Amino acid sequence: MKGDKLIATFTFIALLTGCTGIPRESSISDRHPRIFPDYTDIDIPCNIAPLNFLIEEDADRIMTEYKAGNVSFKRKGKTPSLGRRAWKKLQKESCIQVFVHLKNKGKWTSCAPFTMTVTDPIDRYVSYRLIPPAFRQYEEMSLMQRDLTTFRERAIYRNTLIQRPAKGLGQCVNCHHFQNYNTDNMQFHVRQYKSGTVLVNNGKPKIVNIKASYPAWHPTLPLIAYSTNNTMQAFHTSNHNRIEVFDIESGLVLYDIDTDCTTTVQDSVNQLECFPAWSPDGTFLYFVSARIDPSDLDETTVTDLYETLHYNLYRRSFNTDTRQFGETELIYDAAAEGSSVTLPRISPDGKLLMLAISPYGVFHIWHKDADLLLIDLRNGNLRPLEELNSTYAESYHSWSHDSKWTIFCSRRQDGAFSRLYIAHLNDDGRFSKPFPIPQRAPQSDLTRLFSYNVPEFTLQPVRISPQRFARLIRKTKDTGIRKR
Repeated sequence: MKGDKLIATFTFIALLTGCTGIPRESSISDRHPRIFPDYTDIDIPCNIAPLNFLIEEDADRIMTEYKAGNVSFKRKGKTPSLGRRAWKKLQKESCIQVFVHLKNKGKWTSCAPFTMTVTDPIDRYVSYRLIPPAFRQYEEMSLMQRDLTTFRERAIYRNTLIQRPAKGLGQCVNCHHFQNYNTDNMQFHVRQYKSGTVLVNNGKPKIVNIKASYPAWHPTLPLIAYSTNNTMQAFHTSNHNRIEVFDIESGLVLYDIDTDCTTTVQDSVNQLECFPAWSPDGTFLYFVSARIDPSDLDETTVTDLYETLHYNLYRRSFNTDTRQFGETELIYDAAAEGSSVTLPRISPDGKLLMLAISPYGVFHIWHKDADLLLIDLRNGNLRPLEELNSTYAESYHSWSHDSKWTIFCSRRQDGAFSRLYIAHLNDDGRFSKPFPIPQRAPQSDLTRLFSYNVPEFTLQPVRISPQRFARLIRKTKDTGIRKR
């Protein structure tokens, strides 16, 4: 072992003197450089945009070298950014090494190099909501789309296209979803001043009147499962979970796009059903549900009950020919362990199911202690995703179409804002170290005072313009509902 370490050290010195031009007397540190975001020793997609970072080190001079195979690039300064052309040359190799050298008082110190292992491609597009931090500013919310191979971000729809602030008429957008990563079949809700569900079916948009919330588009049929939610919010003055969102009534319905008809799937008076999700073959509908005494569903007392709401994971079989559901099956009894799960998301290969877990409730993005959990559907094994979780909230997770990547929301950067992180699923069933989506300016997410929410991968961009969606929405009936 000692001999191996010696060989590694000599190799490192040879790289320093032979490739970077750093003097031989340069001292070698055993630590990585402090950089933001933390891109040290990660798996990256072979088609991801350049991972620009800021070097958070005090130094008179800084030099960085990127090296992959016979390709190398040198950059000076605290932000050693690469252009797309140079980055693509590096991505052709299986491993990118990054060497950072610091000069202080005439002496060079070389930090331990870190690696970026180049692996499977990622779905090119991801859609998400951008939400301002103040609850009463939700009208500034927008539904956005990012090209992960570049830094381009564009709006799918913005609340500001419709609302009329002078008359106190506001707007809200939420709950976007796609069928099989295809933007020709998608939906999102608008509500308040103008209300309805924007439905794009085979590339053609229309407005439908669906009294439901959280969608799950069937993978092959023109059907969308929804939960019907009547939610409330509580605002804490001393709890580290600043806001609590909870149901006082909910159920499951199935909407047939062809007939424009809705049928009830699950609507028990003593259960709160929420967040449906189809299996990839469309033969099972998963959802979460919490037991509650109907007599307690009183707005004067429900705020005292939210910590007692524990959601379990269930599923019902579905016959794609008869379109009939089977009996309800309990898949994971989280309540028995004093926990609560939400947002079931099944990998497209049908092998794994990811959940968010917290001590109570169903809207875990507000819970500091929310973590991600993985169930292996082949054998029922369950494990906390320690390699993805942090001391802050993790929630709203999605799979890439080939089941090799996940994207999720985390508040780990500052505890206040949810931002998007990506991780690769390795052959051993564990995820690589997560990293934030790349930005042209490394610190731009810190100065962008919005949270990311509900990331969804797609294989192509949304082709309908925000203005066309707005013209469609303007034709709906004016509800007259004013700002709260």
